[in-house]
Amino acid sequence: MRIQVLIENGDIERQCGALHKEHGLSLLFHRDGRQYLLDTGDTGYFSQNAEAMGLDLALLDSVIISHNHHDHIGGLEELFRVNPHVQVWLRAEAKGEFYAEDVEGEYRYIGEQKGLFQRYAGRFLWLEEDYELAPDLWLMGIPFQDPDFVCQDHSLREKLGDQYRQDRFLHELFIVAREEQGLCILSSCSHSGIVNIARAARWRFPEDPIQCIVGGFHMQRVSEPESLNCSPEFVDRTAQELDRLAAESGNPALQVYTGHCTGVAAYRRLRLTFGDRLHSLAPGLDFEV
Repeated sequence: MRIQVLIENGDIERQCGALHKEHGLSLLFHRDGRQYLLDTGDTGYFSQNAEAMGLDLALLDSVIISHNHHDHIGGLEELFRVNPHVQVWLRAEAKGEFYAEDVEGEYRYIGEQKGLFQRYAGRFLWLEEDYELAPDLWLMGIPFQDPDFVCQDHSLREKLGDQYRQDRFLHELFIVAREEQGLCILSSCSHSGIVNIARAARWRFPEDPIQCIVGGFHMQRVSEPESLNCSPEFVDRTAQELDRLAAESGNPALQVYTGHCTGVAAYRRLRLTFGDRLHSLAPGLDFEV
């Protein structure tokens, strides 16, 4: 499977040249002669970067939105402009309303552009259970959550009636590709916890080794990119458990490609566990897994 990064926060280890960067994520991946887009970033920059990289988004076979936060769904109208026909897969729970609580206790809306789902109703496909999008390419939700590994950002909320409650992240999905060498997990923000996500992949495919994990781990304090939203020990426990799960599955050399909401501070701590098996995402990065 080939993965190309269309939009990302920037670069931890490498320069992104003339390509745009923003707080968001968009990945194009190629598999079995088909092209898929995971997320659209916050604006139309992902589309401009695709053009600069010589990619034609009109050729997409499917689009997957990992969850309903604007830095992943915000570019959808631009996508619909350049591709009038492609359909978009989301969890059914993404129809909810999602907010973030600021330091003053005010709630800021962070979901899709209001009315988007109604304006383009025919473009969306809503998942209520795991789904095999193509042979050995699965869109999955979390069947269980170990609270010890759920992301530690307690500012995220979902509006239920007139209450702003802690987000349960039921609107989040991730991708599992069963490749010849093992499982490749793509998880854009991993709010449910990347360990919980890896465990869910192992639960569904217990005979397959976990080969690689690609995406963000939501360990960065959004307002302070150099700081953590969790303890250093949480980062260490997460890395060590991922390594243990991969080794238990039959792969003692897990490869990890991360960025976006993982953050610089967490990336440096993850390096202590993964060493040169850890790789940073950046706009324009093109790699095989």
